[in-house]
Amino acid sequence: MNLQNPNRERAKMIVSLSPGIHLRRLQKLLGTSFSTARYHVESLRRDGEIVCSKEGRYQRLYPAGTTDGSKAAYAALQSKTARKILSALAHDQRDLKNGD
Repeated sequence: MNLQNPNRERAKMIVSLSPGIHLRRLQKLLGTSFSTARYHVESLRRDGEIVCSKEGRYQRLYPAGTTDGSKAAYAALQSKTARKILSALAHDQRDLKNGD
């Protein structure tokens, strides 16, 4: 599909670069209304460019072809706390402090 709308192109790029992103976070990054972001997400989903997954209260967005196992990992990595813990473990726990 030839994406002609700049917001739709940006939405697809953001989802590709940040798999598991929440719809609300995408909306903030696009700088559009929630309705506009949802419209573009629905168009991309309908055209098979991205996939959506409802997880709890959140709708997470993934590039097309993302496996279920990868979805779980990407969803976990969207958490700032999870990223900080993984980073600390990767750096011999030097950066791991309670309350940071």
